[in-house]
Amino acid sequence: KLQPSVSAIEVFRDRKTQKEALLAAKIPTSPFLSFDSKNQLIDFLNQNGSSVVKKRTHGYDGFGTFFVKKANDLDQQTPRILDNAIVEKAVSFRRELAITAVRDQQGCTLWLPL
Repeated sequence: KLQPSVSAIEVFRDRKTQKEALLAAKIPTSPFLSFDSKNQLIDFLNQNGSSVVKKRTHGYDGFGTFFVKKANDLDQQTPRILDNAIVEKAVSFRRELAITAVRDQQGCTLWLPL
């Protein structure tokens, strides 16, 4: 038996469905848009200012992610990167941490190092 379920993994492997799941669960997240055109992306930038464009799938540790402060910044990105992506309003933070934890069916938990 696979835990979490394949359906749960499918939700969280795609940044768009991940963000939608967070909103549905009433977990705060930054404003975002799954866009179909460069014009939609530019409109989002004009409304939200500095933003982050992220690949919806197969992005990690900065791969497939770039910051955009103004629409002109998009000219430096290849159209391929802009396909299958979302844009999020940038949020200010001092440090980003990630931690992995696992729990077996008996409730034993293991926390991996940061």
